[in-house]
Amino acid sequence: MYDIHMHVVPGVDDGSWDLQMSRWMLDVAGLQGVERVLATPHSSAFDGGDHENTKEQFEKLKEMAPIPVYLGCEVLCEQERMATITERLEKGIYPTMNGTQYVLTEFFPWVKEEEALICARWLLNKGWIPIIAHVERYRELFDGDAVEKLKALGCCFQINVYSIFDEVSEEIKLNAHKLMNYGWVDFLGSDAHRLNHRPPSVGKGLEYMRSHWAPEYLHQISTENAAVLLNMQ
Repeated sequence: MYDIHMHVVPGVDDGSWDLQMSRWMLDVAGLQGVERVLATPHSSAFDGGDHENTKEQFEKLKEMAPIPVYLGCEVLCEQERMATITERLEKGIYPTMNGTQYVLTEFFPWVKEEEALICARWLLNKGWIPIIAHVERYRELFDGDAVEKLKALGCCFQINVYSIFDEVSEEIKLNAHKLMNYGWVDFLGSDAHRLNHRPPSVGKGLEYMRSHWAPEYLHQISTENAAVLLNMQ
């Protein structure tokens, strides 16, 4: 698996506290079958003049990482901030996914269809391709056909592997299964934060997925799309 969503850059957001924890997280990920990682700090880690410090912390991580790591950013999008967000993407303050046109796009948990579509169109109109992060968690988008509309616009979808197997909420787990069954998932991630909070434990989820979905589909979303579309070679 290529994990495209992990908060492993130390000391910049609510993820890893320090380099030692980051190393442990990557070691655990590697033991679970993860071969490459996109480090995706929250966009707040790049706000307030901290973007250079966050990038410096990533470089320290990259030097000691036991598996290849690449830089991205989980960009929190809301309607009233889209002009600022796209400007920061254009200036390189918010890193795209390994320097590509893909943007890991997060919403507030309560986002509704209208706002999600507006944000997605903003990004697409500026030439960015949204990868909607942990799309299964946005409950309001599953009440109607908002998810289908986002996919039709050209958005990509990332789900958290634990949502398939270990998620406490049956609703979120059902949403993840629906997305897999529809063939709408494009990427997988752990959304790992720390060893004691949402650790990078994807092994059981991947094993479950191998027994329930076609191997060709699983290969595409676990490695091939990330290798081709995100240049994680």
